[in-house]
This record gives sequence, structure tokens and C-alpha cells, in this order.
Amino acid sequence: MAGTPGVDDATRAVVVAIYCRLSQFGGKGLGRQEEDCRRIATTRGWVVGEVYQETASANPYSKKARKEWLRPEFVTLCREAGVRVIIAGNDTEYDFNDPEDVARFYGESARAQAEIARMQKRIRRAMRQIAEQGRYNGGGRRPFGFQEDRVTLDESEAALLREAARRVLAGDSLRGICTEWNGKGICTSTGEKWVNTVLRRTLLSPRIAGFREHNGQLTPAVWPAILDQKTWEALRAILTDPDRVTTKGGPPRYLLTGLIHCGKCGNRMFGHRRTHVSGHEYVIYLCQNRVAGGCVSRDARYTEEEVTERLLYRLESTAFEQAASRPPEDPTRELYEQLAVEQGVYDRLEDKLARELISEVAYKRHRAESEERMDALRRKIAKLTDNRVITQIPRNIREVWPGLSLDRRRAILAAMIRRIEVHPQRKGPGFDPNTIKVLWKG
Repeated sequence: MAGTPGVDDATRAVVVAIYCRLSQFGGKGLGRQEEDCRRIATTRGWVVGEVYQETASANPYSKKARKEWLRPEFVTLCREAGVRVIIAGNDTEYDFNDPEDVARFYGESARAQAEIARMQKRIRRAMRQIAEQGRYNGGGRRPFGFQEDRVTLDESEAALLREAARRVLAGDSLRGICTEWNGKGICTSTGEKWVNTVLRRTLLSPRIAGFREHNGQLTPAVWPAILDQKTWEALRAILTDPDRVTTKGGPPRYLLTGLIHCGKCGNRMFGHRRTHVSGHEYVIYLCQNRVAGGCVSRDARYTEEEVTERLLYRLESTAFEQAASRPPEDPTRELYEQLAVEQGVYDRLEDKLARELISEVAYKRHRAESEERMDALRRKIAKLTDNRVITQIPRNIREVWPGLSLDRRRAILAAMIRRIEVHPQRKGPGFDPNTIKVLWKG
């Protein structure tokens, strides 16, 4: 609490200001602090002019500034204005015109800062110990897949996450999964609807692989894993791949969007709805090159049926059966082993820094280099697992095809087909399948 040296002309009373701060380490609430200060002011016959309240940390490294505290250049202005300061907690008064009081104020402030630093150090040490033991540190929202104790699995939610992981590995999109879950009334742990970013963050969380993360370091946790580490790493490689295509705006509504091109000019074709004179609605794939006027369009239904039939025939062939079979020795195994080694190197860096075996500058440099190497390994894994969609295609594909989601069907098409070309056909009724050219991958 700070009191001005001057007096109010009307009341001839000393006018004081009250400053209250709520510490992140506890202490009295803002209301109780103000009450204590007002009690002192009343006892001394002072008038409270203004009250300043904030919740910023006193830590000098805090990201949030103590705006109310910094409004005056505190000690300097107090000395110039002859303001006295009273600390309500111990009823200590400081007169900044008195050098001894100034020294005492700075000394006690320094001791308070030192105590805060020691407290923060103890907290960091305790948090690190909790992390190293793989225990839950308390607080936060209940993670999806776990019960309120954050340790016991919620089996129904865990099963949904396993299903989501399988679907993403098989080619489904996060958007498609969110849409389906929301349609079924499946909510997040906070009761909200699913969105892509939330599902992505949930699937990338080390928690679902049975790990506890602290400052970028992974430690085996005390709770059970929902996904095995290999599945989670494969999922992580897909979801963090910088080349991963994410759809902005509305999702694709038609099966061949992105694959189908005009055989005359080479531009992409897009689905457009049309209405027949009879009132019947239908969809055509139309070349985007409107200027040419003579470019092709084709009935979407017949085009999709033709391409799908060719795809299913190819998938059912003996040659595909042999090509799609995963070799006994998984080509990603060595990369996963390298990734595990690199993760260990990364994890030990923090320990070396704590033991002062390396400088902070070296720590940051080595950490950045390690992260770059791990990202490169994940990209290689993603490239090698491009055939994950193909290897997970069921052998009764013709039977299950109609029941697959649009995203899954589009993923299978994209895994097999490089480009679809629609060439002009002779005028007249009917659909000529020979004008559809499918260029296969591999």
C-alpha cells in the first residue's frame, strides 16, 4: 500500500493507493489483501484513492508483465514524491527518503525473489521426478480414452482410438472420422464435438502409447498403452508428414476428384450437379477449362462405375496379390530401430545439461540436430509405408467396397491410380468406356 505525501485539499486527509497481487504459489486472495490494506488505512485515518489488482507472477522471467505494479517507476517515483509504502502482510512501513529504508526494501525484495527462485526450483525438481516415474502430475482435463483417475482405461473410448488409428493407417481422413463420430453422438472428454485438430492432437499424444512426456522427453508411464509403440510411431509419421495433403474448405464430395483430368487439354475435371428437364438431378465431371468450350464432360455415375470396375478387377488379380503381400522382413523395422536410438540420444541431452556436462548453447544445438534427424527418419518411414493403404485392402474388396467410406475409397484409388483421363467421344447417346484411360502406378 502506497501513501502520497500530499493531502487532499478538501478533506486534508492522506490519500493512499492499494496494490494487490495474487501469487501463483498461493497466499491470500485479492479480496483479503484489499481488506487488510483498508484496515490499516482506516486505523491511520487515511483515505483510499485507488486499488490496483492483478494476477501476474513476480518472477522476472514471467511472460505476463505486472502492469499495475509497473505503472509508477516504483522506488524512484516514491522517493521523488515522498510516498511511503506499507506491506500489509507484516505491517512493515518504508520511507524511501530514508536510505536505510531503501536498503531494507531492496534487501527484503531480493530475499523474496530468492525464495521464489528456490520454490520454483523445488517445483521443477518435483515435476521432473514425477515425469521420470511416469506418474500423472495432476490437473488438466480428462484425456479421452481414460477414466477420471487418468490412469485406468475407458475401454469404450480406447476402442474408438484404436479404430481411428487403424482407419488413418488404412487411408481414412481425420475429417471423415470426426464427421462419423459426431453423427453417432460420440463426444470428446469435455462433451464437445470432434474436430480435426482435436483428434489429431489426441492421436499424436504420447499418452496413448503409454508414455509420459516432460520437456520433450518420453518416459514409460504407469498407465497402460492404448496403442503399441510401433503403431503409434507409424501414425505419428503419417500425421506429421510435411507432405501430407490437408483439404481446406469443403471436403471432396465426388469419388474421382483430384484424379480425373481432361484428355484434350490436360486440366482437372470437377463434379457439377445438373438438373434434367424432367427434374432429375445428376452429376457430371466437367473440365475446368471453360474458355476452350470444346473440352469434355462426362456423366459421373458411369465414369465412376467404369473406373471402380477396373480397380476391383486389378485388385483381385493374382499379380496384385503377390505385389501387395508384405515381405516377411518389414522394411521399416531398421528405421524404427534408428528412431528409437535417436530418441534415446535426445532424451539424454537434458540429463547432460542438468549435470552441466554440456553448455546450454550446445544443448540447444544438439537438440535441434537430433529433432531434425528424427524428422528425417519419420519422413523415410512415411515414404516406405505409402503402400500401407494397399496392404490393408481386404481380399473381399468387391464385397465390402460399397460400405467403405468415401475417404477410404478415394485413398485406395489414389494408392493405385496415378491419373484418369477422359477423352472426347462421338456425338450421340450412350457412354463409351473406351474414352476413359486409367494410368496405374507402378
